[in-house]
Amino acid sequence: MRLGRTMLTRIAVVVLLASCLVAVVPGPAKAQLTLRACTSDTNDDIVTGDGVRKLSVCSRGWVNGNVATQTRGVVEMHTYALVQGIWQDSRSQSITIESAMVHGGLAHPNVYWGQLYDGNCRVNAPNGSTGCSVANAVAVDFYGPGIAVTGRGDPFSNWVYYVSWRDDRGVPHRLVPIHLRPNDHPLVSPTWHA
Repeated sequence: MRLGRTMLTRIAVVVLLASCLVAVVPGPAKAQLTLRACTSDTNDDIVTGDGVRKLSVCSRGWVNGNVATQTRGVVEMHTYALVQGIWQDSRSQSITIESAMVHGGLAHPNVYWGQLYDGNCRVNAPNGSTGCSVANAVAVDFYGPGIAVTGRGDPFSNWVYYVSWRDDRGVPHRLVPIHLRPNDHPLVSPTWHA
């Protein structure tokens, strides 16, 4: 009986040590979204003149992996209607990113993107359908054009200047500038590195 317990204990120790020696091969690098800044962070959502519809806009970046070879700016847009005093999802007739820019610091030229720049956007994913406007949507993510990077950790930020949307009632809100308080500046994402 005692011999069995001793042998079982030794086998357990050998198994434990062997498991520590097993090589872990990393999988493919995961693409990731960066931190974001939103108009709702500063109570600067775009509200219609009658105060019953609004558009929330967020700005962030996307990096294709841990050792980045590509990055993009991302603009997330979400529409709401005020129903009995509560903001609820609202399916707008269209949502459009008109003008944004990825600022690449000193190492990369600025990349302007959006409907005003030949529609160089992707819808809901970096490899999504091409377009800077969607119909009949509550929310959408627009990805700017891919920017080749070398993985050195260069700084980037995404700036959002103009958006448009046609709310669920069909009321157009065309080329609405993004102005955040208190300095009246565009929506700028936190800096990311790629």
